[in-house]
Amino acid sequence: MKFHTTAIAGFATLALSVAAFSTQAASLVTNGSFESTNLPSPDTSGLVTNAPTVVGWNTSSGFSFVTNGDDASATYKNPSNDGNIAGTTGPFGPLYLWNGLNGGTTPAITGSPDGGNFLASDGAYRTGPIYQTINGLVIGETYKLSFYQAASQQHNYFDPTTDQWQVSLGNQTKESTLMNVAPKSFVPWTLQTMFFTADSTSALLSFLAQGTPPEGAPPFSLLDGVVLVPTPIPAAAFFVIPALAGVFGFARRKRNEA
Repeated sequence: MKFHTTAIAGFATLALSVAAFSTQAASLVTNGSFESTNLPSPDTSGLVTNAPTVVGWNTSSGFSFVTNGDDASATYKNPSNDGNIAGTTGPFGPLYLWNGLNGGTTPAITGSPDGGNFLASDGAYRTGPIYQTINGLVIGETYKLSFYQAASQQHNYFDPTTDQWQVSLGNQTKESTLMNVAPKSFVPWTLQTMFFTADSTSALLSFLAQGTPPEGAPPFSLLDGVVLVPTPIPAAAFFVIPALAGVFGFARRKRNEA
């Protein structure tokens, strides 16, 4: 019983150490919430460019927009519903996504749990990733990437679509959960988690929206709250784990002898 209690206490100590490390680790991503922009005001929406429009992020021919999620429903109203709402301005004029305020079949688009701005990217037209270089990586170390995703469809298009993010860190590429979007609807925000192992001290982190069908029903993937943190076992674990192994081994021998 004593050995069992000791083991449980040891595992509890290790678990608390891991949790404390995860909480304290700072994200390696610059402006992962898309709050810092070079737009005229925080409430302004616009096309992401290499200006850069969104501090820390660049793009290559992508059709991606940043918008203020605290008033996302208003941002994506159709002007016929409210002439004072400009929408998200693109190279071809205002762009709107289906939602409950402009004839969509699901409730109004909401901001992500991260709050503030979010990104909306067309996965079938002028596709190109948004990206930034991550520095300070440790070769061989595992990193946890988390972010929120959602999906919608451009207003005045009516076919069902699929949406997801293709995410790369250096030479490693993963895909987020596929989102199936019914006509004129919005898929709510969900948290995504991925793990990457660094093979260099710096690597390009990129998000590429992927959507179907390729023509006629613009599928938009939404993104927010991008966080990348290292996830090594804390140094204390290197002392705790061998000690626990010894305790269990000794306890097993004692039981066998009995």
